Amino acid sequence: MEAFRFTSTNEGVGKGRFFKNFRLKEYDHFKNYLATIMSWVILWRRNGEKPCLNDIPMQELFYFDNGSLKRYAKPTGYSNVSHCIHSHVGIPYPKYSGVKQILSEFNTASGKDNFIRGKYVVWFFVNFILSIHQNISVFSSTIAKPPKLHINLGTSNFAVIVAPRARIPRCLRSFLKSTCIVHSNAQ
Repeated sequence: MEAFRFTSTNEGVGKGRFFKNFRLKEYDHFKNYLATIMSWVILWRRNGEKPCLNDIPMQELFYFDNGSLKRYAKPTGYSNVSHCIHSHVGIPYPKYSGVKQILSEFNTASGKDNFIRGKYVVWFFVNFILSIHQNISVFSSTIAKPPKLHINLGTSNFAVIVAPRARIPRCLRSFLKSTCIVHSNAQ
């Protein structure tokens, strides 16, 4: 938020509304949609396939409209999402796959919260933020047009821009103190 000059001092832009939208609604939709894709990935790996997951184009599967995640039911040139991802990773689409069983396992094992590829989450977050920025007047009655950006945010520079502004989670801070600092003091 700070990278886009939206801070708690901006009137009419509630961080609570933004994060509620991100965490509870749109991100949950994204995880639900992505569960099928991740189930295919599990099936491929179980069958000894080695797909290049970088080749799965999120922008061909999803888009944002006023901060709301939408998915393409039929990505351009494909009959459905499964055919699209198979084509992009170069694995033929099987007649019978068992992916529904894997999807059930994935959902039962909290897969949506623990096993979704981080690169896909970064894609979601960057595009969600950009959609909010472009459509700020929908979220704030006091801001008529988006503030000028002094940075270009994308998936390739996301970590560089966000890392200095992010807070370290307590569990990570504790881990680093108990392992790295202890080992560096011992030498």
